Amino acid sequence: MGESIVNKIVIGIDQSYTRAGVAIAINGKLVNYYSIDYDGCINNIQKRFTLRNFVRERILFLQDNVVYDDLIIIMERDNSKHRLVIKNSAELTACIVDMAYKYGVDVYSVVATAVKSKVIPKKYGKPDDYKDERKPNKMPAIMFCEKEFGIDLSEKDNNFNKKVDKKGRVWYNDDVADSITIAMYGFIDEKLQKLQKEE
Repeated sequence: MGESIVNKIVIGIDQSYTRAGVAIAINGKLVNYYSIDYDGCINNIQKRFTLRNFVRERILFLQDNVVYDDLIIIMERDNSKHRLVIKNSAELTACIVDMAYKYGVDVYSVVATAVKSKVIPKKYGKPDDYKDERKPNKMPAIMFCEKEFGIDLSEKDNNFNKKVDKKGRVWYNDDVADSITIAMYGFIDEKLQKLQKEE
């Protein structure tokens, strides 16, 4: 990346114990994205360590290589009423917030609906337009990322072909797509943002 002066860096995180997406945007431009699959983790404790350490390494790299005015993390805030979902989201958020605090990085959260309504152009449609896909509600974000950034988010099988289910529907990495849209959300007009600081 090289040393440069930038105004703002946003690390977007779509956290989950199943798989996590992490994206980095600088001055409104996507510069990198990652999928954390927790390979080798045998419990949630190890998964939290994996996610926390991965994000910590990204923070340290940015702090060592980029001169910036502001670096923040934005995570998805789950508005589910399901007890286990709330518990899992809170655990993952807390482990990132506590780690980021050590490096002087503020962490914010935002609900997915707020992100989608402000980041994804209407031309990518609504979930109802993707009824034949595996996860219709994820498709606008996936199509936005594929078309706007030229990213192939289809998952691959052992032969590196697109992974499909028995109905021929493609599997996509929606966690990465969500993390990208979350990162880009950090660059919309601040007056329109619905961020909640996590402490």
